[in-house]
This record gives sequence, structure tokens and C-alpha cells, in this order.
Amino acid sequence: MKALLQDIEAWTAAGLPIAIATVTRTFGSAPRGAGAKMAVAPDHRISGSVSGGCIEGAVYEAGMEVLESGRARALRFGVSDDQALEVGLACGGTIELLVEPLAVDTLARWRKAQATRHPLACELVLAGPEVGARRWRWAGEAGAGDVLNTALSNGRCRNATREGVETFIDVIAPPYALIVIGAAHMAIPLAVMAGTLGYAVTVIDPRAAFATRARFPGVDQLIVDWPARALDPAAITSTTAIVAVTHDPKIDDEALMRAVHSPAFYVGALGNPTTHANRLARLAGRGLTDAELARIHGGPVGLDLAAHDPGEIAVAILAQLVAVRNGRAV
Repeated sequence: MKALLQDIEAWTAAGLPIAIATVTRTFGSAPRGAGAKMAVAPDHRISGSVSGGCIEGAVYEAGMEVLESGRARALRFGVSDDQALEVGLACGGTIELLVEPLAVDTLARWRKAQATRHPLACELVLAGPEVGARRWRWAGEAGAGDVLNTALSNGRCRNATREGVETFIDVIAPPYALIVIGAAHMAIPLAVMAGTLGYAVTVIDPRAAFATRARFPGVDQLIVDWPARALDPAAITSTTAIVAVTHDPKIDDEALMRAVHSPAFYVGALGNPTTHANRLARLAGRGLTDAELARIHGGPVGLDLAAHDPGEIAVAILAQLVAVRNGRAV
């Protein structure tokens, strides 16, 4: 959603009309899941993906037709459909989508969800005269037991039926966040690659000579301060990863102390086995338990890819983040 919104903002600023395609149901081996989105605008502007590439051309054309008519349109592609074979959907799956003009109200809510990192759910009508109609629910709003609250609680999109009409519950979850402790050279490719993966990236370092926009032009936040002051406990959630990369105990240790007591889904620290062992001994001396110390991935951090240069180490760290996010033992 982060990269999609960036493109949408640029197109909106240029005065372009925009259509949104949302995957509402999949069967078989469809490459993108329900909730995947693609934005289109005139002059062959495309952002996001609904199939990994095989039907995007047809969806773009449908988007242009939707912009011309002003009406939402449901699409279905499957391997038994002549149109699907024409556009290249040979993966054995079926994809259903809704293509519609991007409404001002929808964009405003997406912006708010992105800025506040507050989960949002939308029930989207898929059939009948009200196709494209919506009702919204922010996490924590009234409506206990409602399908929107259920979807918000588990963070998953789902299909539903309301008053005999088929609907789709779309969950707009906040972007995963990566907090990098230290603006070392190693942090540069890590920040760039994490941003490409859609993470909201924050870099924290008290050393003004390192923490500069020239070195980190694309990060969401660049904070020149000590982690003890800069780390906001309220901003660290179960969708946050924290990685310390300075090798300086004065900077890294305080951040790690706070990280292991937070709900962050991933905590890591750069360093070889000896460096990591010394780090764990220091933190144990400050009162961390064995279970808390075990939360820190390190010695070395990341998957074992025999990585050496900063770019390779960044790949190893991000690969481990993906594995942990998806519940794989690492």
C-alpha cells in the first residue's frame, strides 16, 4: 500500500483520474491474494499488481473503461476462460476483481490509515445495483461481533454476505515498520531494500555526521538522537522490526533493552559470534532474562547466506524478517 499510495499521490497532483482494481476472490494457484490492489491512470500508468503480471494489461483496459463510464465493474479470469488465455493466465488459478474509479473519500481514508498506522476495514458490495458501495470501520470503533471487526482482529480479508448480497471485506493494515538503530554504512542498503518491500523505515543515530538525508534520502523518518530518547514505546507494535547495526554498545544496547520489552515481532543486532556473545553478557548483566536475550537475532544477524558486503547482509536480514513474519522457524 505504501508504494501504491505514493504513485496515487503523484497522479492526483498531476490531475489524473485513477481507477483501482482489487482482488476479491482467488481459487487455485492465483499468484496474488485477496486484497491485492493495482492502480491505473491514463497514458499506461500502472502501480501495484493483481496477478504478478499475467492479466495486468487486461485490467488496465478495464480500468480505462471504468473511468470513462464512472461505474464499477467486476472481472473474473480463469484458465478455462478464453480471455484469460489471451492475457496469459496459465498458472492454473482463478482471480475475481472489482475495478472502480478511486473515490475521494476512499483515498482520504487510505491516507489516514497510512499516516496513523491505524487498521481500517471496508465492506465492498460486489453485485447488484449497489456494486462498489462501501461501509467503513476503524479498529476499535463500535460494532462488536460485526464481520468488519472480525476481519480487523485477525488482519485478513474475507468474503461475506450481507442481506443476501455478496460482499468483500478489505482490510487496510498499517505498513510493517523497520527501525534501524545506527546510520552506519550497513544501514544504507538495509533502509533502501526495506523501503522497496513496503516497510516504513526509521533510522535513529545520535551522530549527526552519519544520520543525514544525503545518506538516507528515502527513509520515512531520520532521527538524530539517542535511542533512549528517540524510541517511542507507543509506536512499537507487533508489526515493527528493530535492528541495531552500529557495533557501539552506547547506542545499540539501550535500544535492544527497550526492543526486547516491546511487542516488536523481530529484534536483531549486527555482529559476529564473539561480538554477539559479549553483547548478550552485557545485557544479562543489566537484568535481561534468557528468554529476553533469545529474542535478539545475532551472531550473525539474518539468514545464513554466507553474506559479506553490506548489500548481502541487508538481504540476509530482510530474508529473516520475511521468515519470522510468516511464522517460519529461523
